[in-house]
Amino acid sequence: MKRIESELEKKCSQYARERGWASVKLEKNWNKGVPDRLFVKNDKVFFVEFKKDSKQILTKEQIFWREFTKPIHFVISNFEDFKEIVFFKD
Repeated sequence: MKRIESELEKKCSQYARERGWASVKLEKNWNKGVPDRLFVKNDKVFFVEFKKDSKQILTKEQIFWREFTKPIHFVISNFEDFKEIVFFKD
C-alpha cells in the first residue's frame, strides 16, 4: 500500500476507534481484491477499500468484492468521506 493510502487508513482507523468501532485489517491470504479494513460496532459492520485519490481505478477483483459486499462496502480516498460514513453508521 502506498504511503498516502497507509496514512489515510491509520487516520480513519484511529477516528473510528475513538468512536467505539473495532477496526480490523483484513489479510489477503491469496484472495485478491479483499477490502483493506472491516469496521464493527455492536450489530453494525462495513468494509473499506482505501485509495490515495478518487481517480484510482479499482481492479476487477476489487470490483467483485465491492459488489459482493454492497451496500456495506465503501471506497474511501479522503478523511471527510470516512467521517460521514461513520456518522451515518452510528
